[in-house]
Amino acid sequence: SASDPAVVALDAACMESGFFRLSSAAVPCSLVEGALDAACGFFARPLEEKLRHCGSAATGWRGYTPMGGGHNCSPASRQPERKESFYWGEPDTDGDAAAPPAAELAALDAAARVFHASMLEAT
Repeated sequence: SASDPAVVALDAACMESGFFRLSSAAVPCSLVEGALDAACGFFARPLEEKLRHCGSAATGWRGYTPMGGGHNCSPASRQPERKESFYWGEPDTDGDAAAPPAAELAALDAAARVFHASMLEAT
């Protein structure tokens, strides 16, 4: 229900800071921290470096999206998103060999793969 304290807290987190973080004993804190550290390392890079890894149709839209370039899920939204993001996902499984990540993305890719695998095991 909309008045449930957990729903109210989740709504507030999304509206005030734009994200929330769930914790689970099934995923070791070290994996969560490793993924966050790798993401912080990527986002701390200069903009011109991050722009070399922009998502596109060729990458299945996986990759970097700069501030204001995000795709808001609401069709009624007219404001650009006020965040930068990196969309990561496992390579497609249609038989095509996935290109290895750029050397600059190796730490982020490795951390994301380990974290993703752990999340799948927890579900």
